[in-house]
Amino acid sequence: MDHRWQLGLNGADEQIQNYCKTLRNMAEVGLDFIIFNMHALRIYRTSSEAPDRGGSKATSFDINLATHNPLMVHPNSAFDIEWVPEDERVPKSDEDMWSNLKHFLEVVTPVAEEVGIRIGLHPDDPPVPEISGVARIMRSPEAFRRYLELVPSGSTGVVFCQGCFTEMGCDVPEEIRHFGSRGKIFSVDFRNIKGELNNFQETFPETGNADMVETMKAYYESGFDGWITPDHAIHQDGDTDWGHRYWAYAIGHIKGIDQTLKATGKK
Repeated sequence: MDHRWQLGLNGADEQIQNYCKTLRNMAEVGLDFIIFNMHALRIYRTSSEAPDRGGSKATSFDINLATHNPLMVHPNSAFDIEWVPEDERVPKSDEDMWSNLKHFLEVVTPVAEEVGIRIGLHPDDPPVPEISGVARIMRSPEAFRRYLELVPSGSTGVVFCQGCFTEMGCDVPEEIRHFGSRGKIFSVDFRNIKGELNNFQETFPETGNADMVETMKAYYESGFDGWITPDHAIHQDGDTDWGHRYWAYAIGHIKGIDQTLKATGKK
């Protein structure tokens, strides 16, 4: 996939204008929410074979396996960006990426406001400082505070991926309350990880670092009323390639916490 606007390459403005067209097209058919991100290398994992309970397999990340990559080259060909011309293949710093994000928001936010589309920014995953010479700026709660001030608008908000915020090592319920109480959480990826930023793996929601009951309480307390979904299937023996069994389990886990909080008056 071509991510010129994220990297500030030739053709970036054309892509941004196409994004604006997409917003207008969405509005015409009744859609009102879209997600974007700033990781041109997309989600990055170093393995999909990390063992978990019951013989299941999960994705994992080890920073030692993600260093010294060629500039702007993703080792997984499915996410390769070798299409970048040689004369544009230069490292991208934090401020380069912040400048690209601000330019994008300056153009698309007025259109989003005009047509009534909400735009949610997903964290970098993993939220490490850089991969293959490209900075990953959406790597901390403070980065999301900065993002929301670049072009302040009711149309821009946060895709609160709990896995990513857990990877950041922050107080996840506190950050939910911060962004949620301001109406800035537009959607939630309700997943969990175990380990730490430089060496972690996906895991079942109730066995990771984050306390999922406490995070659900925080959504209720903050007034969040959007949608919550599971994310990143743990692959179990006998499941489909898509992960039907895992998705059923994860959705049931979400509904179970929800119903328990309602029954106990915690909601």
